[in-house]
Amino acid sequence: MGGKYTIVRHDLGDGAIVEVLATCENRDSDFLDRLFTRDRDRFKVIARTIKRISLSDGNAYRGTFLRMIDDGLSLVEIRIPGKVIRVMAYDRKVGNRMRLILLFDFDGHQGKTGNIPRHLIEKGRSLAKIARECAEGEQ
Repeated sequence: MGGKYTIVRHDLGDGAIVEVLATCENRDSDFLDRLFTRDRDRFKVIARTIKRISLSDGNAYRGTFLRMIDDGLSLVEIRIPGKVIRVMAYDRKVGNRMRLILLFDFDGHQGKTGNIPRHLIEKGRSLAKIARECAEGEQ
């Protein structure tokens, strides 16, 4: 299944590189690229948060910006401060450092429960497995 997908790298500036899961046939149009053209403000706040996480020890942001969804699969939710924007990501360990592979963005929890809808968690789990296969294939 990982053969239909690839990991695309984006340079966010100041040495911050972010990896995004993309389909092979739309390699030049992953969700971050589409977001850049469709909603520049949303792109900027996501990029700024990802940059902060990637330029530091990501563990410093656990609980603040990062919430583990599936520990066995390393699926995390990235919360954008002051916004309802969320990003699902696969937490790829490279040595002691956290390297996030972004999967997709979605609007955050609204309502009484504060839970992520089940279909988004299942989508995240499925894509995190694929991201893991792709990352292992690169090594």
